[in-house]
Amino acid sequence: GAISGRIEIASELTMLAGELFYVTGTGKKMRDVASSPWENGALIRICDDGKGYELIYRENIPPTSELISHLYMHHYLRQIGRNTKVVLHTHPTELIALTHIDRWLDSEALTQMLWSMIPETKAFCPRGLGIIPYELPGSVMLAEATIRELDDYDVVMWEKHGVFAVDVDIMSA
Repeated sequence: GAISGRIEIASELTMLAGELFYVTGTGKKMRDVASSPWENGALIRICDDGKGYELIYRENIPPTSELISHLYMHHYLRQIGRNTKVVLHTHPTELIALTHIDRWLDSEALTQMLWSMIPETKAFCPRGLGIIPYELPGSVMLAEATIRELDDYDVVMWEKHGVFAVDVDIMSA
């Protein structure tokens, strides 16, 4: 059962109704999740109407401030029939630094540069890297911009913020 009251979300995400999600906590680091998942994350359940969620486990770990973007992506990918189960968000310092340079805010230019410098990038990111111009983190506008890019990319870079990857499991993402 729930250990919190209902927490409203900005939209009706009916494709996620009743679903459970493990989400990292605000300010937690991905490098710590493998060794201590319950010290760094929480379990949430989307309410049956898709308009809110409840904490199921770890009430003292508030979910990531980017939760709305994660949920929008899961909802959208289910709507279009993709078997994506993981939305992974990280903050790779070097890639974030590149987004401070106008030349690398072009998806094709950044993709070609990464493919030419790091051959594994083409294997792990075969559709390239989408770019989202800066939006306020945690905003619905950022979430909506991100799902538009998922038609063309499995990896999306948020200008001056971080990277999202989606796939069927955590290792693939």
